[in-house]
Amino acid sequence: MVVAATLPPWPVNSGVLFSRLAALSKQGIHDEAANPLLAELSHRGKTATQFIVPAQMSDGEIFQKIANPFGQGKQVVLGTKDVIPALPGGLEVAGDHAYLVKKIFVINGTTFVELSNPWGTGDVSIPIDLLSEVAAAIDVLDSLD
Repeated sequence: MVVAATLPPWPVNSGVLFSRLAALSKQGIHDEAANPLLAELSHRGKTATQFIVPAQMSDGEIFQKIANPFGQGKQVVLGTKDVIPALPGGLEVAGDHAYLVKKIFVINGTTFVELSNPWGTGDVSIPIDLLSEVAAAIDVLDSLD
């Protein structure tokens, strides 16, 4: 089942959240194993569920881990592997990074997940058949308010 949806913009306080995350990251408050987003949510008394993507998981299974909560209107963050191989079509995805899942869409029968970089500029649309190349963890935000 393909979920075609776009979440509304993050709440007004998201700018403050990402500014704080960037500051935490620059201060080295998190280590390589920790997601600064989860640390910040915990600091604010909020929760998120993290799923670590096993090496043998298929692209379709990874997509369902993203699409199911996204289709329910939840905020989903994709954590990338430490090292990302060269991707076809000049796609650039940063390693050891967190991207907000912005939307899921289909073009000419190919399903894409559009990722937004809250610490940088620009979005990148990844065809789901490349998800196993980039995905290390999927965080579903249970509460952001």
